[in-house]
Amino acid sequence: GSPSKDIDAEVKELIGQGRRHQVMGEIPNAVNCFQECCALLAAKYGETADEVGEAYYLYGKSLIELARMETGVLGNALQGVPDESESEGEEGEDDTVGNPDEVKGEERE
Repeated sequence: GSPSKDIDAEVKELIGQGRRHQVMGEIPNAVNCFQECCALLAAKYGETADEVGEAYYLYGKSLIELARMETGVLGNALQGVPDESESEGEEGEDDTVGNPDEVKGEERE
């Protein structure tokens, strides 16, 4: 068979695998499949070709799912940790910058 048919068949297979991974909740595997589809199609047709559109769409969708998963994991890990924006005081209350009038004599030199 011609090389272009092989690539198209491989892409179809990868898209099928990627969709199966998505359904099974195996998002990192889905991302890998769709990423490979994009690379194969871009190499064959060019990055901006219409033929690459579906693969880019599926790749993007799986990346968003992956980001949501990771954010969920991170959110769970950070539960109970105070949010920085809540703990920031008024300007000028930064503990790392001391009041020069409170510095002891030995420390000044």
